[in-house]
Amino acid sequence: MASFNNFVLQLLLTIPLIIVAEAARDRRAILSEKEKKELERQLKAINKPAIKSFKTEHGEIFDCIDIYKQLAFDHHLLKNHTVQVKPTSVPKWITSKNISQKLDPLQLLPRGISCPDGTVIVKRTTMQDLLNVQHLKSIGFNRHRHVHTEGNDIDLTGHHFATIDYEYSTVSGVKGNINLWDLQVSQDQVSLATMAIAGGPIENLASISVGWMVNPLLYQDHIHLYTYWTADGYKKTGCYDIRCPGFVQVSKRIPLGVLLKPVSIYDGTQYQMELSLHQDHATGDWWFIFGGVNVGYWPKSLFIASGLAKGTDKASWGGQVYSPLTKKSPFMGSGHFPNEGMGKAAFINGIEIIDGKGEALIPQIYTIKTHESSPNCYKAKFIHDDDDPWIRAVFYGGPGGCTGQLSSEESEAIALIVVAKSDRTMPVEMEENELVSLLNSINKPAVTSFQTEHGDILDCIDINKQLAFDHPLLKNHTIQLRPGNIPKWTINNSSSKNGGSTPFRQDGISCPFGTVIVKRTTHEDLILSQRLKSTGSKYSTYVTSKDKNIDLTGFHFAMADYGHKNYGAKVNLSIWEPKVSPTQFSSASMLIAGGSKEQFQSIRAGWIVYQWLNRNHSRLYTYWTADGFIKTGCYNTLCPGFVQVSKRVPLGILLEPVSIYDGHQSEVGIVIYKDIVTGNWWLFVHDEMVGYWPNSLFTKSGLGQGAGLVSYGGEVYSPVNEKSPSMGSGHFPAEGYTKAAYVNGFEVVSNNDSIFSEPSFRVMIFANTPKCYRVMPGRGQLRVWFDSLYYGGPGGCV
Repeated sequence: MASFNNFVLQLLLTIPLIIVAEAARDRRAILSEKEKKELERQLKAINKPAIKSFKTEHGEIFDCIDIYKQLAFDHHLLKNHTVQVKPTSVPKWITSKNISQKLDPLQLLPRGISCPDGTVIVKRTTMQDLLNVQHLKSIGFNRHRHVHTEGNDIDLTGHHFATIDYEYSTVSGVKGNINLWDLQVSQDQVSLATMAIAGGPIENLASISVGWMVNPLLYQDHIHLYTYWTADGYKKTGCYDIRCPGFVQVSKRIPLGVLLKPVSIYDGTQYQMELSLHQDHATGDWWFIFGGVNVGYWPKSLFIASGLAKGTDKASWGGQVYSPLTKKSPFMGSGHFPNEGMGKAAFINGIEIIDGKGEALIPQIYTIKTHESSPNCYKAKFIHDDDDPWIRAVFYGGPGGCTGQLSSEESEAIALIVVAKSDRTMPVEMEENELVSLLNSINKPAVTSFQTEHGDILDCIDINKQLAFDHPLLKNHTIQLRPGNIPKWTINNSSSKNGGSTPFRQDGISCPFGTVIVKRTTHEDLILSQRLKSTGSKYSTYVTSKDKNIDLTGFHFAMADYGHKNYGAKVNLSIWEPKVSPTQFSSASMLIAGGSKEQFQSIRAGWIVYQWLNRNHSRLYTYWTADGFIKTGCYNTLCPGFVQVSKRVPLGILLEPVSIYDGHQSEVGIVIYKDIVTGNWWLFVHDEMVGYWPNSLFTKSGLGQGAGLVSYGGEVYSPVNEKSPSMGSGHFPAEGYTKAAYVNGFEVVSNNDSIFSEPSFRVMIFANTPKCYRVMPGRGQLRVWFDSLYYGGPGGCV
């Protein structure tokens, strides 16, 4: 019996979304004349004559219609129904304090929209709305006629839930304050927050759901108030809002399907709407109340043969999403997990029920069951406090990223193709169709794009659809939107007398919620990556010192090594734009590494100048490997692996302004550290959480349990027939501040506690070509300068 009840609660809101999904996939493009005439006839029957009408700035039309002539009374069970203008019994809900802003339902419609007495306000149904409804019925309702009690015939592919469910005693009312979030979903996806009741056997399941929904198919865009009901297990009865007869509207001010605003801001102001459903003890009708305003009711006569005629035995609060099995699922709630708490995770608080005696109760912990259908992507957590009723809440949601039932063979095949393609040897003469195929694999569809003054194209892509998740080890990865623990550090202390902080100049570039920003990969990027690999520039100084078989011809280093156990480090790199030829590069970076030879694993981040691609501009870059550079790893996001979370700072971004010799000094703060909660290696750039390399990419012998080396400083490469380029500022370290390049603020995490501090052991410095490049320690009174490093030189070596 318990498993059956769990199934019913899981089903409570599922079938309406299945219907929507099918409609999205199977909607017809062309209607016959007969079909058009039938739709026009139905539209005329649904849209009752308006006494007054209004059109909003969003193009929606609201009609004021005679309360006695509304669509509800076209239902055969309501032919002789007497309108109940207000409930005869109103529950005495338990009063609790509120710590977020409640939405005033009377302010939802624009000023000037006012319906006269004797009318109610309804949202006008359009031809497209009706077309959706027809497809919902023709495709979705019929498919559930053979559902049996175990529910094995119901396909829940693509549906994900994070709810708390009450199944303890008779319920005649529910209440909750539902937190509002405006999410972005694709055309065939749905994300919603709901409060629902249900009762009866599965073949005659009766249910009512209320809440908010983001559903482009039904509401075009943004977050809307929604309701859904059924009296027979979704076979013939029920619909969203007033798209069919049944719900009796009584409000002149709050229509079903209305746009909800304002909405909550992550780590900012929180908004919620107070909703309740209760059964009138005198009439048996189920009333829907929004913020103390009577919106309307579902008459008892709709449910005479089902489970809501005399109360119910099931209630649910939480979130739900739908996505086709070919797409990664969207955000639920705020897009963050419940453990982030108030202001960051979505919630429904003030949770109460009305029992069979008509008394308001706060559900006790032993009466609540948590239901998480996809805990890797979405979670739910019931918070309860005996002394504070507000704390009786469910925090729910998550970043999504789950997919449907693609076979593991299909998923791995797709991912491995991308990995293999992006890492294979690629000569400049590579076939155009191969380049196009690879670029299509790497560059995911953009929600919006921007072109910078330097010709870069920056794409805003769905966070769940980025290239990282094509990696076979990340196909079930749950996105971590922010670290589980934020380290204690101060990247941008005033480390230079003339300024020092590096702004990222992207005026007018703003990615929408639910997306991340990435630099679009070009043909040249791919060829550059292969050229750099072919030169051997992927190797670190640590590997070269251990393996005499690696050819370092053309490479020059001026570095410092910290060869002790660590869990990350931070540095400030002064930024320069040394001149290089098309076949040279010059860079400054920090590397975190562990393991040796074929088990060598490393992550590098810093700036690089490569004229053939950058036109002598300095750019942010990263490089990683998990197997000694044999098969894994790449620059920036040229292969799956790095998970971008920032909407502001993409890898490969141009860095400006740069430092001026004997003038203003600009620097960029680089932090790479291991999150003690998840084990992921996070990259911070200039205090921005850019993203992370998931721990699953690495092994225990490498970076899986920390690192054994931190290396930082400058590096250049030049072919043997050319004189090597400048490193850093192009001046030797002895010239000092404002003239020589520097690295300062070096701190490490010595213990797995994410606290940055001065290194416990001394760093070792070296330069492999001292006549052209040198390195020397610097000292200063400020902590950020205490163990700094000056490096660089004019080059000219061959």
